[in-house]
Amino acid sequence: MKKRLTAFLLAVAMLCPVLFSGCGVIIGNGTDTCYKFIDYIVNGKFDRAYDLIAESIQRYDPNENVKATPTAAPVATDEPEVIDDDRSEQQMDTLIVEDGKVVDIVPSPTPTPTPVPTDTPAPTATPKPTPTAAPTASPTPSPTPDADGNPYVEKTITRSEFVSKYMGIFEEMGVTGIDYTVTDAMDGDIIATVNYTLTYHTEKGGDLTYDFEIEANRIESRWVINWSPNLIFPMMDWGDTMRVGVIQSKRGEILCDGVPYAQNVNIVTVFSVPSNIEDMDAFYQGVLSIPELVAGLETEERKGTAALDYALSRTRNDFCKICTFFPDELTDDLKARILAVQGLAIDTQNYGTTRYYPYGESLCHIVGYAGIVTKKELRKFEAAGDTRYNGDSWVGKYGLEVTYEDNLTGTNGSFTYIQDPKGGSKGVLYRKDAVDGQDLHLTIIPELQQRLEDVVNTIVYDPYEVRGAVVVMNPKTGAIQAMKSWPGFDLNYVARGMPEDEWEQLKNDQVNLRLFNRAVQGIYTPGSVFKLMTTAAALETGTITKTTEFPKSETIKNDEWMPSDSISPGFSEYANGRALKRTPTTKRLTPMNLTSSIIQSDNLFFAWVGLKLGRERFEAYLRNLGWETPLPFEIKDEDGNSIAATPQIYSILKHDNGDWVYDENGRPKEKSGIPQNNYDLAVSAYGQGQLMVSPLQMAAFVSAYANDGNIMVPYVVDSIWHADKTDYNLVEQHEPTYWKKNAIQMSTINTVHDALLRVCTQGTAHYMVDRLYFKGYDLDINGTDYTFIGKTGTAEITNDKSKELGWFVCWRDGATPENARLVCVMLEINLNSNGKIPTETEIAYMKFDIAHSMLTKNALNTYYGEVDTLARLRNAETASGSDNNFGTALGLMGIGSVQPGASNEPAGSSFKEPETSAMPAVTPRPDAYTTTNEPLKIEIIG
Repeated sequence: MKKRLTAFLLAVAMLCPVLFSGCGVIIGNGTDTCYKFIDYIVNGKFDRAYDLIAESIQRYDPNENVKATPTAAPVATDEPEVIDDDRSEQQMDTLIVEDGKVVDIVPSPTPTPTPVPTDTPAPTATPKPTPTAAPTASPTPSPTPDADGNPYVEKTITRSEFVSKYMGIFEEMGVTGIDYTVTDAMDGDIIATVNYTLTYHTEKGGDLTYDFEIEANRIESRWVINWSPNLIFPMMDWGDTMRVGVIQSKRGEILCDGVPYAQNVNIVTVFSVPSNIEDMDAFYQGVLSIPELVAGLETEERKGTAALDYALSRTRNDFCKICTFFPDELTDDLKARILAVQGLAIDTQNYGTTRYYPYGESLCHIVGYAGIVTKKELRKFEAAGDTRYNGDSWVGKYGLEVTYEDNLTGTNGSFTYIQDPKGGSKGVLYRKDAVDGQDLHLTIIPELQQRLEDVVNTIVYDPYEVRGAVVVMNPKTGAIQAMKSWPGFDLNYVARGMPEDEWEQLKNDQVNLRLFNRAVQGIYTPGSVFKLMTTAAALETGTITKTTEFPKSETIKNDEWMPSDSISPGFSEYANGRALKRTPTTKRLTPMNLTSSIIQSDNLFFAWVGLKLGRERFEAYLRNLGWETPLPFEIKDEDGNSIAATPQIYSILKHDNGDWVYDENGRPKEKSGIPQNNYDLAVSAYGQGQLMVSPLQMAAFVSAYANDGNIMVPYVVDSIWHADKTDYNLVEQHEPTYWKKNAIQMSTINTVHDALLRVCTQGTAHYMVDRLYFKGYDLDINGTDYTFIGKTGTAEITNDKSKELGWFVCWRDGATPENARLVCVMLEINLNSNGKIPTETEIAYMKFDIAHSMLTKNALNTYYGEVDTLARLRNAETASGSDNNFGTALGLMGIGSVQPGASNEPAGSSFKEPETSAMPAVTPRPDAYTTTNEPLKIEIIG
């Protein structure tokens, strides 16, 4: 009996769910289910939250054998795949996060999610489009428009999609916590609702607070959540995606006294609105009749009509990009031809920026250039943990652009927004503003730099036969005021990506070395300018005094000297019978001492001084002066290495017995290894020998004579600034610093001061003053505030004497510290130039005209003209039987005085040119440092 009762009860128990289905007891209520769902989301239990949503919303995924677990953040893939995409890297800057995954990259040209291109106004321009920035990723499945044109959107979701969507969005926002407060709740038998305010605490957007309403429905005996994406964000619906747009930061600019030499300009985009094209055949014919458009459209795979077909096939939201141009490429003529085609328009605002160098070749070796970052560079930055770069970023490749990369590169911002299936924005969730790069303000004076460019282009008749470099600096501070190395290259042409064969040719050109900064990287034989170093060494070691004369016991015949054994035993054998030669002149100054030898640059006197010094004392002095020590300078190569050459004393290394030989970096190196001897020491003492120095280093060494014996560190970046909205803030200000303090003694400067002045009036640089007068410049010495002072040099650099270097270092004597200026000119002259060999006079004219243009206060002066000049000479009543030389004429006119023993040179003359407002004041701050040297007994060199 008991067994039968037990069996009956078990049967009833098994039938209860069937018998009482639809009318059983419901455990809990709807609001409790709502609270539970919210708590699951707040605590990151997305998988459990999915179990609470209605089965009609859930979609089975056959690949899900087990429940998804929230263990891995499914955010971005390393390299999003873009299939068959010919968009430029400058347009690829926005991530699409769809269902927690980055699915595509699209352009975001402006900080707003739906940019509107602005075409260049013109009567024939096609109306403006209002597209989204570019092609958008399609939800799954691909939307199919309904009768009203709205895309079909799937309103179910799989478990893995649900989990990934929450995790991906929360990961992107950097959610650190979630709080919520219930504001209202309503329970019902079928529907329950809870109104609540929820705050996402995020790293990227701060606190984001929204009001939500969640609804639970009773399905038979259980409550389920009627879920949709608006429970993530109130404005989010089925088919919507979260997009993260990159706000591209602006690269810092490089300016000289407010004038930009490297700047950011907008790219010009030619586009069409296909719906506005009335005659497609005429459109095709019009576009393909403009060669510039065809060049921008065509690729190796697609030409002509096929290229235009492809462009039109990529139309999105009735917007089609045809091609882009750099601003300077859009000439008025090209613009007119484009806008004449019905269906074409031009945008100059919304499609990115490019690096632009307004002055092309000017300062090419200083400013350098930047280019779009390469994949290799991106990998390098990523490996270093530097997240500032993406495919649109510009990165420095050369010059200051690479040296100051960290300053010039900004930090990109971002904006996150919801986009509907049609591509429209439903509102920005949050944004982080970009931080632009910092600006470099250089010490370069624009007017002076332009004057330098102009004078070199005017007087150097062939830049490939007469190459060279010019350095202009303030010797009191080290500030570089102008610099040029030629031949150069066009920064825009290189930065925009020149043809590969042309680039290889440019890089491998070991003759013209157009990428080579001769002023900083090149090292050259200094010629007679080096006699200033020999002078300092001899005076400061007590080897000679100002009045020491060349030995009268030595024989000089036909301006040649073979030292006797009493001076240098066995010299003739060392020299292989080669006698030392002196600089020619029409009339010798006497006696043959330091002063006259500086004025006339007498090689024999300085050869004798070098032998008297001896190798050990000479080299020790030069090393102490800084020879063989790298001179600090800001410009570095792409690998961060300084490009400044190191001056060499090859007398302690090897004898260069051949033509120039260049290493893999384009720098000269020695060719053979013949041991040094006293002949090499003698010729080195007057600057021929095996000494090597760059124009920048030579300028720095000689600047000690213009700065109380001190050598400053040369620099070209005066200050660094940063724009923060409307504020422009100083980040860093350069202060002048010493490289070698008291490098040359004041007694040395005093001793040679008068001789160096006379170099420019009656010595080897007298051409400069002569030409100033005969070219019509007013030589008014009354009331002048500075005079010219300097030293010339010439060096032969090959065994066959086919090349010559023309040097001239000159500076303002007596100028105030803020007006102090020194110029170093180095001309590399090819004497085997197919009949175009310049004469010594032409070479002198070139370097003196360059120096004069840099040292005077203005570019244009009162010009009298040749006839008027001769009339002035006649009015001075020059005696018909006189020598009729220039020095005599100046003396008779009261402009200068004739010096005994001089020939064809005025002595003591100086001049002042009219003031002009064209030149701005120099910016260096001489008060930043002081010197402890005793006051000069004569006028301080300025």
